[in-house]
Amino acid sequence: PVKPDDSACDDGDACTQTDTCQAGGCTGSDPVTCTAPDQCHGAACNSQTGTCEYPALEDGTACDDGDACTQTDTCQGGSCVGGNPVVCQPLDSCHQAGVCDPASGECSNPPLADGSACDDGNACTQTDTCQAGVCTGSNPVTCQPLDQCHGAGTCDPQSGECSNPPLEDGTACDDGDACTRTDTCQAGVCTGSDPVTCTAPDQCHGAACNAQTGECEYPLLDDGTACDDGDACTRTDTCQAGVCTGSDPVTCQPLDQCHGAGECDPQSGECSNPPLADGSACDDGDACTRSDTCQAGVCTGADPVVCQAPDECHQAGSCDPLTGSCLSQPLPDGTACSDGTCQDGVCTSAAGGCGCSSPGKPVSSWWLVLLGALLLRRRRKK
Repeated sequence: PVKPDDSACDDGDACTQTDTCQAGGCTGSDPVTCTAPDQCHGAACNSQTGTCEYPALEDGTACDDGDACTQTDTCQGGSCVGGNPVVCQPLDSCHQAGVCDPASGECSNPPLADGSACDDGNACTQTDTCQAGVCTGSNPVTCQPLDQCHGAGTCDPQSGECSNPPLEDGTACDDGDACTRTDTCQAGVCTGSDPVTCTAPDQCHGAACNAQTGECEYPLLDDGTACDDGDACTRTDTCQAGVCTGSDPVTCQPLDQCHGAGECDPQSGECSNPPLADGSACDDGDACTRSDTCQAGVCTGADPVVCQAPDECHQAGSCDPLTGSCLSQPLPDGTACSDGTCQDGVCTSAAGGCGCSSPGKPVSSWWLVLLGALLLRRRRKK
């Protein structure tokens, strides 16, 4: 049966000093209180023995070693150890670093001796010394004009540079070039104007003003400098010892067999190429014309080959422009002829017999065609 509430029992935990039954369960109360001896130890009751234990906290646990001059304090092996000490720095260029006060963590920063070098932050004072802990500047920068087109201006405390403002545009100056006859300040730059104008006497001479004297000089251009001699019939013109000299002349060639070479026109560089006299012999490239002559500059063929049929079983045919020979085709088989009908270009008797080809084996006509071509070629050569 369930014991009444508040009946004594044992919850098995020695760290609870009073154990009673509550609603059928054993509940511990009045726990043992353990207090850590310092900030780098823990405190816990051992549930087996009911006694307090004080384990060291993990290394690196934050703590306070009581010294304001250590900025990072951590537990190390159960002890609070200070680290990251305050490093004293001078307040300014007229104080020393001094030492750190453990109570406040502040540095003492005593002043340097009078006359110690320092920097007052004003770049326009060239000599700065400590006086009663204060950096005092002396020997100020004296500004001078940069050049003839700038004023002296004032010193900039940040940079120590002088402002050197430009003089008004139009202020007279000298740019050092004798070839400019009017020199004035423009946006702080001495600018020359009204220059001496030098004109080259020809295309093989230069023209330049001497900046020292203001006089024009006309030096020869380098040999080989391109120029134009005014003659279109010379294709390469170069300066030679100050003279434009033409070379690589145009060589005229006949346009064709019915024109002469002619002469080059100095104005255009074109060759005249006059036509040859009418009747001058030429070759029109057509072997079927037996008499070729120039007519108004054109090679014109005449006396054409007239093709004739070599026999009654061939057509007249046409002339071959490459050979000048007539090419005649046989008439269709069965075409009537004096001895019967044409067969393969041969007049064949239907009865056959002596001197005629037998039916089915007509005499070949190739030798007749060849004979006709030879006769025509011989006639052409005459």
